[in-house]
Amino acid sequence: MSTTVQLKVSELRTALRLGQLFLPRRQTLPVLSNIKLQFGEDSVAQVTATNLEAAFVATLPCASSEAFDILLPCRQALKFLSKAEGAVELKLAGKVATLTLPDVGEAKFSDVTLVSDYPAIPQPGEVRWTTLDAKWFLRLLKHVAIHTAAEVTRPILTGILFEDGAIVAADGFRLAAVKSTRLNFGFNGKKYNLPATTAQLAAKVFAELDEIEIAIDGKYFYFRGGNVLLTSQAIQGNFPDYRQLVPQSFDHQITFSVPVLLDRLSLFNGFRGTTKFSFHENNTCKISAKDDEISATYNIEMPAQVSSECRIALRKCYIEQAVKLFSLCTLQMTTLSSPVVFKGDIEELTILIMPMFIEW
Repeated sequence: MSTTVQLKVSELRTALRLGQLFLPRRQTLPVLSNIKLQFGEDSVAQVTATNLEAAFVATLPCASSEAFDILLPCRQALKFLSKAEGAVELKLAGKVATLTLPDVGEAKFSDVTLVSDYPAIPQPGEVRWTTLDAKWFLRLLKHVAIHTAAEVTRPILTGILFEDGAIVAADGFRLAAVKSTRLNFGFNGKKYNLPATTAQLAAKVFAELDEIEIAIDGKYFYFRGGNVLLTSQAIQGNFPDYRQLVPQSFDHQITFSVPVLLDRLSLFNGFRGTTKFSFHENNTCKISAKDDEISATYNIEMPAQVSSECRIALRKCYIEQAVKLFSLCTLQMTTLSSPVVFKGDIEELTILIMPMFIEW
């Protein structure tokens, strides 16, 4: 006895391409290299992929008269569908699934019915959904995620803090915060931590949408938009009180063009030393960088609006990452050892960087 369904190739291929992002990089569980296909009698199919931390579920229309579930190796199925158009037929006979494309051929996959080995995916229950402008939110979420910690010695810093009115990330050397009344999640004072890896996945999955919805039930984050539901575990623990890290007053303020700054800094690409900034009251900024490999120091200048003379040493990559969303930026600081704050023409976004301690 066999069962046959039809799906649109372009829709299935898109779901597999996005689902592929959720396959674990390390194969701790072989079953996770598969995507799960669930077909219902209501002519709806679900495509599921997970790495145990985050999960992707896409809902697709299909021509199906029976309900059944199978597993397919994601990469092999995607390769078979890579250049096809039109409709693909899926036939299940026993434990073997066959994908057939007119004028292309067929691909057979065995042992596809071992769905009991596939982990269950959390589903949102009675949760409060918050609707956001997807392009605005995901652009800032992706930028904040850059400022999370890479090492796992402090797991809480590998995530992004979500609280009513703000999302925040810090890695011990820098901090990024977005504050906006649009970020009204209805948490009633509670705080939750989203893995940065999930933030990066969400930015890719929902990149083409105009709206996205977000909900949290305490243990899991839920993102939905279009025909996709993204689920992620929350990181347990208490995020540091970031408000204590941000100075409330400053002695020096410098405003500059971000494209000009990035152009000047690009001249130091490949340098492994510290980047020094000296700001002068004649509205110039002198940037110095040392190439440790050849023991040479290079100096360049750029225009800037300088309130008073000062200087600071910062990691070049931190500055480049911090300011790249701005077109016009203001640097605020007090002493050589106090945090440096960057604000610009995206008023919701604030970046803080700790300076380097060097001999001047």
